[in-house]
Amino acid sequence: MTSPLAYPFRLTLLLILLMVSSIASSQSILSITGVIDSLEKIMKKERIPGMMLSVVKNDSLLFSGGLGMADVKAKVKVSGQHHFRMGSVTKSFTALAIKVLEKQGKINPQATVKSIAPELLIDNPWEADAPVRVIHLLEHTAGFDDMHFSVIYRRAEDGLSHLEQVNRHEKSMRCRWKPGSYYSYSNPGYAVLGYLIEKVSGKKYEDFVKEQVLVPIGMTNSFFIGFEPKAGFKRVTGYALRPKNEVKVAESFAIYGNGAGGLISTADDFSKWLLFLNLPQRAVQPLSITLEDLSQMRKASASYAAKQGVNDVYAWGISPGFYDKPQAVFGHDGGIDGFVSYYGYVPETRSGFALSINCMESAGKLSNLLSSFITQEISRKEVVTQKLPTELKKVLEKVNGSYRLINPRNQLFYASELMFSSMRFKYSSDTLYASQLFNDPVPFVYTGGQSFTRVGNCCPSLHLVQNEEQEWIFLLDDYFAKESFPWGLFWRIVFFSGFLLGMVLAVFGLIWCIMLIMKGINLHEFRERMIPVLALASFMGLLFGISMAFGNLIEAASVNPLTLSIFICSLAFPAFSFLGTFIWGKRLIKKEFSFNSIFLFISSLIMALFSSLLIGTGIFGLMIWNG
Repeated sequence: MTSPLAYPFRLTLLLILLMVSSIASSQSILSITGVIDSLEKIMKKERIPGMMLSVVKNDSLLFSGGLGMADVKAKVKVSGQHHFRMGSVTKSFTALAIKVLEKQGKINPQATVKSIAPELLIDNPWEADAPVRVIHLLEHTAGFDDMHFSVIYRRAEDGLSHLEQVNRHEKSMRCRWKPGSYYSYSNPGYAVLGYLIEKVSGKKYEDFVKEQVLVPIGMTNSFFIGFEPKAGFKRVTGYALRPKNEVKVAESFAIYGNGAGGLISTADDFSKWLLFLNLPQRAVQPLSITLEDLSQMRKASASYAAKQGVNDVYAWGISPGFYDKPQAVFGHDGGIDGFVSYYGYVPETRSGFALSINCMESAGKLSNLLSSFITQEISRKEVVTQKLPTELKKVLEKVNGSYRLINPRNQLFYASELMFSSMRFKYSSDTLYASQLFNDPVPFVYTGGQSFTRVGNCCPSLHLVQNEEQEWIFLLDDYFAKESFPWGLFWRIVFFSGFLLGMVLAVFGLIWCIMLIMKGINLHEFRERMIPVLALASFMGLLFGISMAFGNLIEAASVNPLTLSIFICSLAFPAFSFLGTFIWGKRLIKKEFSFNSIFLFISSLIMALFSSLLIGTGIFGLMIWNG
């Protein structure tokens, strides 16, 4: 039984906590000065050389300028006029250019790409019933793969036309599922949009966006790579950070199709972009964009989720994020060698920010701090858990189980995503729990429609949708469809047991080499034992080669020792795996049981199974110079 004295004590304690909370809340209100001070501390801790920064709040420009160094060696400080590569932030401007053309009556978002540009090398097995439309490219729902190694960066002197540049993405422009089904981020899709803009406008993509979008907004000092002015251009040096506080200058190359990520801009220019997003009427003609147009650009329409009422996902080059804030922040990020960028804005408060750092490090802490700053005066609403409709409750009672990713961004790495990106969902006591491998379950509560909100957040980020086969699929950044639990468990056992056995096999391989030298083993036995070791070595060489290719993408597009080694290892891994399985399996069939026979057979079999999974994703005979 609870003592009666406990009630006044609890009440007093509650009042004290409320007062402390109120005081803490008032003290936590950040000023722009405090924000900049915090940003500089983060930059110092994360070893970020320099940053451009624009901040707009309540429709007023609070800051436009730079922090840190534009050139470390020359000790040049970043100013509001220094030019940063914006990467995929460009996609918002490409999408706005499509909206301008739509308002001019020159393009229809529902038009098929084939009707506008039949010369594009798009492979769509569903062309008759589900052609690729402009809207699919805008919302990344065409089913395209992302860029392949050989067509990420190009040399400026290659002399390719815009059409030739886009068609270099031919192997990415294959619909992996019916267009209009699932979202999957694809740079080649926006490269195609850049070409469509050129085709229907009769002008170069770069010229049209400059004349019809950038200049009307007031962004007169923004350009595209390969189209920079000869005078008055303040290029920022991009860096790739290395251990021990060393920095390496990142090479700057153009990409295939500027529509996906070719923009170069400044803090002062991006301030005008943020002000435009708040009040587009400020922009002069011929840009006749309204707040209603911008609102429509934030709402998706071309996916299973969007068609079922979930429209707060990636739309026209704009995506919502920061679900833990009182209000979702709309914007786009971008990453390109030597630079990481992000802009975000909240339409309701006419506030926003833009940043770009000149190194390949995460800008997450910086953008999170700025998102907190522009949303701090919005009243944080406690999530109101709604009562689940009877029909939806019946569905949730059947969803418990393991789910696999079905919309990989890079098909080449789908095998690893199957291992590490799969999810488990469990419904219990009106709460939906989602958990990833090795992570604790995260609780979500029902907040209306087919959406769920993570406990502690204010904005929904988990949705339940159906595909054409009426199967229920979860949308949590990516799409997840139910898999057979034994099947998913089988592949995870294969992977992790292979990892453990691989470490033991590497040690044994070294021991066997010593035994051969010491004549403790004959050459024939040594060769057969080393076959699984060579399979392991080939796999490790493949991983190392691919990681090295990521660090030198321009060389990945040519035949050289690195790309040849990747090709050889991609052939050798399955070859040695299957050969080892055959040799040591044959010994077991002959009842030659020993620790070595059993161990080497199991090791070879597991590697053979894993190599078969990799073969299905295109790893076998991987010629990244021809990808």
